Amino acid sequence: DTSIADLSLAAQTVVTSLCAAGAIAMPLYYQAARGQWRAVLGDPELKALLIAALVVAGLLIVRDLAVHEVAPERIENLALLAVSAQTTAGFSTAGVESLDAFSKIVVIAAMTIGGGVGSSAGGIKLLRMIVLVKLVHLVIVRTRVTPHTVTRLHVGGREPPDDEVLRVLLVIGLHLGAGFRGSSFGYSG
Repeated sequence: DTSIADLSLAAQTVVTSLCAAGAIAMPLYYQAARGQWRAVLGDPELKALLIAALVVAGLLIVRDLAVHEVAPERIENLALLAVSAQTTAGFSTAGVESLDAFSKIVVIAAMTIGGGVGSSAGGIKLLRMIVLVKLVHLVIVRTRVTPHTVTRLHVGGREPPDDEVLRVLLVIGLHLGAGFRGSSFGYSG
């Protein structure tokens, strides 16, 4: 199975772009249609999706360049693989079997995180990861300030209620727990 590897680079790029479009939260399309571009471009999940795809592509490409000779086609394939992994689309132009262990972990982490809440992408969702990262940051900040200093969690310009944060942590915990439980049965394939 060659997935989309047999297609031209232009066709691969179109398919990958459609995958990326599917990983964007559907309400953003409504806001864009209404001309609310400031809200769309300021969306933390959209920014996180772009950053995550670039980071994954960068990690895959840098790691590959450390192991193999420079090949422009290979770099293109890894960039497309990074977007496909982040969007959980599952398409591949680069044979995943040719990736080293570190690169496979990067791809799996990207698929685990996934796309935006309200998108067709799978995974934990970027907004939940943003909340988790900001929560960890807040805990670290609170260790360095005086006890009476008021510090609050802010995500996307608002302060999420405690029960919402708890639900985010619960979903992440259940997702990771199911993944670890599933992998504990061992796969020898």
